[in-house]
Amino acid sequence: MLKRLGRHFPIVCTLQPPRNTLLLFMILLTLGRTNTFVEALVSRVHSSSAFSLSQRIQPPRHLLRMASTSSVDSVSNKDGFPYRLIDSHHHVWTAGLLPYAYAEGQSAPPGLQEKGSVEEFLGLAANAGVQRSLIVQPILYMFDHSYVRAALERYPEKFHGMLVANPTLSPQEATAELGRLQSQGFNSVRFNPYIWPAGEKMDNPTGRALYAEAGRRTMPV
Repeated sequence: MLKRLGRHFPIVCTLQPPRNTLLLFMILLTLGRTNTFVEALVSRVHSSSAFSLSQRIQPPRHLLRMASTSSVDSVSNKDGFPYRLIDSHHHVWTAGLLPYAYAEGQSAPPGLQEKGSVEEFLGLAANAGVQRSLIVQPILYMFDHSYVRAALERYPEKFHGMLVANPTLSPQEATAELGRLQSQGFNSVRFNPYIWPAGEKMDNPTGRALYAEAGRRTMPV
């Protein structure tokens, strides 16, 4: 799949190409930025990927003309190509100290406690030419979205946020929480089946209510 897409788009490099590519398109569709899908489909670049940053192929001009930006040449990445670099899935965290303590039983990967901050990511992103990214709420904080929310408020031009749905609440409480977090800047929803109550599946009443509410609010899942 990577090789086929590589003939037409600058890059599609993900650890799980189909899922992340679709996720990115859904996010851009919600944001009204589907032309960015034409300009670039950029996800996490991995050292073992079939394409490296130096191997990107510039898309045909007729595809670039499909973009609705005023000028194709007005948008360029670090390397000067007319498309945008977007990280479609990453996490941020602190060292676990107050006011952003980890949830009970959670800890950062060994050796990475000091490597997950927003500032650390911004430095890496700038070096790689990444212009925007989607922060996915990390499991370290479970349903406390305060650290990601702070990042969205401080760097609105850099980040979008994906919240984690809370299956431990009643349907009414869970959907209200979804609305509250959307009002704080989160524009998409992550469903994690591993945090559903024991014996429950994602199609239980809370799960169905959350899916319906996400659809009503046009939030990609």
